[in-house]
Amino acid sequence: MLLETIVEAVTNELMNFVLNSLMDQTRMQIGMLGDLL
Repeated sequence: MLLETIVEAVTNELMNFVLNSLMDQTRMQIGMLGDLL
């Protein structure tokens, strides 16, 4: 029971980290495109 909770929490943290990284990269790329235009 406790292990399931820990795994779920870690998975959620990883997903949030990955999503935030993707959003940051996308924002940077859009910013660079904006500079070119």
